[in-house]
Amino acid sequence: MNTIKKHPQLDGDIGWYEMSPYKDEILGKTHSGQSNYDFVIIGAGYTGMATASRLAEHYPQSKIAIVEALRVGQGASGRNSGYVVDLPLSAVGDNINASKEQQSFALNKFAIECLREKVNAHNLAVDWCDSGKYAAIHETKHIPILNNFARMLDAINEPYERLDQAESTTRLGTEFYTHSIYTQGMVVVNPASLIMGLAKILPNNVDLFENAPVRRIDLDGTPTLHFDHGSICAGKLVFAANAFNESLKAGNNRIAPMITYSSITRPLSGKELEAFKGINEYAIRSAHAAGTSIRFTADKRLLIRNSIRAALMDNRKAFNKARQKHQQSLVNRFPHLAHAGFEYTWSGNICITLNKDPLFEQIGEHTYSVAGMNGAGVAKGTYLGHYMADFIAGVESPELSFIQQHSQPSWVPPEPFRHIGASLAAGYEEYSAGKDV
Repeated sequence: MNTIKKHPQLDGDIGWYEMSPYKDEILGKTHSGQSNYDFVIIGAGYTGMATASRLAEHYPQSKIAIVEALRVGQGASGRNSGYVVDLPLSAVGDNINASKEQQSFALNKFAIECLREKVNAHNLAVDWCDSGKYAAIHETKHIPILNNFARMLDAINEPYERLDQAESTTRLGTEFYTHSIYTQGMVVVNPASLIMGLAKILPNNVDLFENAPVRRIDLDGTPTLHFDHGSICAGKLVFAANAFNESLKAGNNRIAPMITYSSITRPLSGKELEAFKGINEYAIRSAHAAGTSIRFTADKRLLIRNSIRAALMDNRKAFNKARQKHQQSLVNRFPHLAHAGFEYTWSGNICITLNKDPLFEQIGEHTYSVAGMNGAGVAKGTYLGHYMADFIAGVESPELSFIQQHSQPSWVPPEPFRHIGASLAAGYEEYSAGKDV
């Protein structure tokens, strides 16, 4: 029996959750006693929701449960930038595999359309916006990264606009970015509202348990999860806790948990908005992996996301340092907003793999594991969950074959060596990003 020592915790004020219209709704149950389910998913994020919903299609008479350590929307799925990414910049390198990129792009688009259909069909209030994204740089030494991105877009015949500093300034309200590339396919949302909205429309044969951290797992025979006030026996068990899969003994030394940080301003007003005259909601992803992401929201706020550290659990010193860095990043881009201040700051987990492949596998007779979204979990988690359910149900497809072929994450050393190596790598990446942080 495995005792689980680390669980998700609340770090800071999660802005998206606090601003969500679903914040005060009761979405799940409290678990107590002993129960049995045909399928149990650990983690009520995008992967867990997609897995449960798709399993319910395949097995409408089966009992399915999702267990979540916090409330839905308070975990990593509600703490990201709200980018539903179609074309990850992190996948771009000198050697471009056009066929692989095209298929990955198609899977991300599939996930986006699945989410769009649910949002529209149920009129979910998630602040959905087809904003597209700007891959942007300040330092000209990063132009080769943009060039590689453009080469990849050319290889898969995806249209884009390449903008100089003047054009970027007109579009973004800041002179900070010297070069950028705009593509149309990315969507932005309030991610906490989206994941809570998906919880609201779960199929009738899916039970959701919130505030239910798993304390112990027994995998000898029928998988059994033990909670503070009871237990659940699972016919089949899916680990979908992403960065926490390792803590649940389902990572097998191939995933590396990381923490990153976000701050969002109060709504801007008056003279603060003069630079944004005529500018609509937008999303910027730094072309450099360690650079700063920026969102200008529909309600005229600015989101800043940067700072990454190798860890599963946050600490106050790192949190305060990240908030200070957010302030400097804001001022560097928008000097006139030096006194705007942040209304919310929070941290969130991401889970990376060395070769960028996700973890997607059967790990025992009755157990499965999905993790390692590499910072693009809304779309990737959605399609991986969908096809994990197909895999469990024995439904074959070219898409599932592609996922299995490209889900071979490289081995990473155990602690403390993993932490040392990941910390050094993160530090180097942030240093190399320079003023794009």
